[in-house]
Amino acid sequence: RERYNSVIKQSSQTLLTLIDDILDLSRIEAGEATISKELCNVDEICEELYALFQPIVAKEKRDSLNFILAREGIEGIAMPEGRECLMLEFDLLRLKQILTNLLSNAIKFTDSGEVRFGYSTSQDDSGTAIEFFVNDTGIGIPTDQLSRIFDRFHKVEKGQNRLYRGTGLGLTITHKFAELMGGEINVESEVGKGTRFIVKFPIHAQMRTASRMVFSSDSPRSANSQNEVKLDLNTISALVVEDEEPNYLFIKKTLEMEGARVTWARDGIEAMELYQEGDFDLVLLDLKMPLTNGHDVLECIRARNADVPVIIQTAFAMKQDREKAMLNGASAFLAKPFSPEQLIETVADCIIASSH
Repeated sequence: RERYNSVIKQSSQTLLTLIDDILDLSRIEAGEATISKELCNVDEICEELYALFQPIVAKEKRDSLNFILAREGIEGIAMPEGRECLMLEFDLLRLKQILTNLLSNAIKFTDSGEVRFGYSTSQDDSGTAIEFFVNDTGIGIPTDQLSRIFDRFHKVEKGQNRLYRGTGLGLTITHKFAELMGGEINVESEVGKGTRFIVKFPIHAQMRTASRMVFSSDSPRSANSQNEVKLDLNTISALVVEDEEPNYLFIKKTLEMEGARVTWARDGIEAMELYQEGDFDLVLLDLKMPLTNGHDVLECIRARNADVPVIIQTAFAMKQDREKAMLNGASAFLAKPFSPEQLIETVADCIIASSH
């Protein structure tokens, strides 16, 4: 039974990844993908990714694979005392997506040796640049496939005509997002020795430094004593506005596992009635519903409370849908389908932001 459950879960995750990748690629090719740059702590991003992937490496590869973070030639999660963090302008979500895709591939294709990632800065006649790198000692990529590695649906063979699992879209999307942010991605590889991906972005005059944040050992979030906020969903009452019962049950289970109390509104009219009668700390709102759409419900909520976090969760994820929702006062926008981890991360970010 456990084996079948594992197969179902793995197949569901593969399907979810494929849908996400197709949606991303569709938005890019339709010109709907937007880049929203903000000042980012590059060191914090690397540390978050290390904290995310280290348990995966430990579980899947046991002691056969070393996972190493290296920044400006300095290895390890801990940086020297007094060293300042590197602050640069990036689209945070897209940069994480790029590095996550590259790290996932490196770990998947490397059974032993090491996966090393991080960044370095350089300066030449064209100016200053930052280079993010992901190196592995895995199977490598044949020379005749290197020119096609960023093509859609291209997959590397395992040997004897067997393919590694995956959608074949990850590197295509990674390449396109790097270009959208003004960067470039290159690959070097040798069969049997490994692969090196380099994502290079010009820095121009945007480089800044900041006092170093301190990370706790069990969480990728900063534990800066001045701004740390502990999220406790046991105190949260959530209104979930969703007309499709399977979608509601998925959200309900995910939130209740974290301790939240959940109330269901099956349409827009019921949502407005429940919100006016109740005292909710969080609203998850679908856009396409019977009777009254999500945009009207959002306007009603904002007329009553300007501060309560309202997360739009919808399959209508084109640029105009997102822009209209954010203009009307949405706190965040989740495109269906999404994973439990994506839901909880978005809820956490919104609740922390609303508490400041």
